[in-house]
Amino acid sequence: MNLKSLFLKPIGLLCFLAAFSCSDNVTNDIENIEESISEDVEILADGTIFPKESVAEIAARVDREMSGIRAIRKTAAQSSSIPHYVGVISATGKCPRKEEFGEIRFYMDCEDNNPDTKYMKEEEGCYKSKGLEVDKYKNVTWVVCIVDANKYQFRNMKYGYAIFDLSHIQYLNGAAEVFVHCDDEDRNNQTRYLSGSYGFERNSSSSYWPTQIKRGNTEFWLYYFAPDTKSNYKLPNLGFEYDVFGNFDCCSYKEQNILRTDSEDNNCNNYWEICEQGTDKLRNNHFKEDHLFGSDGKIIKKDKGHFYFAIQSSHYYREDIK
Repeated sequence: MNLKSLFLKPIGLLCFLAAFSCSDNVTNDIENIEESISEDVEILADGTIFPKESVAEIAARVDREMSGIRAIRKTAAQSSSIPHYVGVISATGKCPRKEEFGEIRFYMDCEDNNPDTKYMKEEEGCYKSKGLEVDKYKNVTWVVCIVDANKYQFRNMKYGYAIFDLSHIQYLNGAAEVFVHCDDEDRNNQTRYLSGSYGFERNSSSSYWPTQIKRGNTEFWLYYFAPDTKSNYKLPNLGFEYDVFGNFDCCSYKEQNILRTDSEDNNCNNYWEICEQGTDKLRNNHFKEDHLFGSDGKIIKKDKGHFYFAIQSSHYYREDIK
């Protein structure tokens, strides 16, 4: 049942309102929505709600009202003690064995027919993240470390970069949200999580750790921090070596490289969508036709059959250990 149909059922509406009522920040707004909706319906003898206006009109109004509620909840959540989980690529292929960190291990099944998944700079000494390793069959194992952004400050810096968005909270310090869809191999697809219970799926319940959902394609959300030439901020020191999506010194390949993944050959549907802070509308390929830009180079590029990810070590661009 979707949210719009829920509002047209008495029990559903009461349950929905009750779920939000524990938050003082949104109680008044919920009451206003309830009063607004009740003015435009008749309750029949059997308890059925009959709308005075069309279902389409009510659905549109619910959408508008809920946009306001979402904004209020995001603001309330950001000021609370609820963890705000993000992810960074492990530079070493493993994450710290500490309670505050989690680990996502994911296997990306790339195209089998004449595969050309590779790091673009293959020369000896060129940087290759162990958190994005290409095997002999040209598939990729991802190792992503889960971090609470309430404890470590990620924000706009001189260079544009992106990290994984693993939280039910939508925005983070002005970053845009980017949804990435990589169309993996169709035949005998082996895309899967390799171990553990953590995944790329944002979780709005229990302990809020990101969860796993079985999919045949590689999908995840990113926080994209646009470059700010006036910023003096650096990447936070997390106490371990990690990488981000970025291309800070294009194209010296000094602790950086570009990973090209070979997507499905037939009817390939690679895409991303972006949602800037303050809006709820996703826009496809907002920055450029086929690039999401950083400062000096491209962070993500797509073409018909490939995704290109610029991988940047945080080593030279993060805060000193305090």
